[in-house]
Amino acid sequence: MISKVFSLSLMGIDGFVVEVEVDLNGGLPSINMVGLPDTVVKESKERVKSAIKNSGFKMEPARITINFAPADLKKEGTHLDLAIAVGILSCMNEINYKNTLGCAFIGELSLNGEIRGVRGVLPMVLEARKTFKKFLYHKKIWGS
Repeated sequence: MISKVFSLSLMGIDGFVVEVEVDLNGGLPSINMVGLPDTVVKESKERVKSAIKNSGFKMEPARITINFAPADLKKEGTHLDLAIAVGILSCMNEINYKNTLGCAFIGELSLNGEIRGVRGVLPMVLEARKTFKKFLYHKKIWGS
């Protein structure tokens, strides 16, 4: 199953939308991240696994691939944790995928599942407002 959720990242002082695509498959349990994630983003797999488990969800062993698009822009920081977790939970059918449409998820996760604040939220939120307003009017997210 594949899910796609949205987050945001920073390039300098400007925010940009990041599509976080998550794919769960059978096979040896692993989490692979592609799309130019930096070291901090790659470390999020441990935070996210613990946060999901400690929030009461059962995470079945699976091969998880996470893609960050656009792939040509470097993704930095811990603010993608929440989007990764929502994408995984959506693939596991713990979250209804339709409830995530038109939303952007920004936040660092603690090991117990609490959401922590992150730096640079203002330019991210301004970009989200601009981008998702455009999506809503053109109905690109819903495909109708």
